[in-house]
Amino acid sequence: MKKRTSIVGLPRSGTTILNNLLNSIDDWVCLSEPIWEFISYNEIQSLDKLKSNKNISSFNQIIPTIHDTFNNSGYNNLGIKETFRYWAPECINTLFNEFNPDVCVFILRNPLYNYSGWKKVMWSKHYVSVNDFKQCYLSLINLINTIKEKKPTIILSYEELTEKGVGYLKSKLDNHFEIPDTIELKSTNYRLGDQSAHHSTEIKKSRSNLDNLIQAEITVCESLLEIY
Repeated sequence: MKKRTSIVGLPRSGTTILNNLLNSIDDWVCLSEPIWEFISYNEIQSLDKLKSNKNISSFNQIIPTIHDTFNNSGYNNLGIKETFRYWAPECINTLFNEFNPDVCVFILRNPLYNYSGWKKVMWSKHYVSVNDFKQCYLSLINLINTIKEKKPTIILSYEELTEKGVGYLKSKLDNHFEIPDTIELKSTNYRLGDQSAHHSTEIKKSRSNLDNLIQAEITVCESLLEIY
């Protein structure tokens, strides 16, 4: 039976490496932020293993085209990864309302290191503000609490995934999917997501320094540890 899965986390929380791990399983295809890609570029560059040549010319065509292509493919598991940004709700709303996943997977990272990652990239003004980060983190927790009342929901820890690898992934997903004991991580050509993770063929350990945070930012992030 074909199954659809959502993969959601904050930017810099491990969504890309999780997406690529699942995409490296023969029976899976996982797309990296196709909704956000269309919003950003008015096109979707790659549907990866689905190998679709269908042109997506409007926002409303994204999910129906992906569904149709998946249903006519030989794959049994389709994942769509979108990152959670409270200031850009279209991606998450479309993912849960139109894609309508059978299983919802969330990944959380220690807020101190997650925010440190935001400051290292600073893609926009939101990634500089620790208060925007806090709002985003709390909003994601609220979303998880809402979704798990409606759908089968799995919550992963980025730190445990990078420390324990495939064994951890298998232990968390085995009630819903057949995850192999070993996964040969394959690189992708996706446009969006952490590019070093897209091109990596190994699960790298989590960073362990916070040298780019000031004490006030550390205090805010530490206040989130009780819900991590």
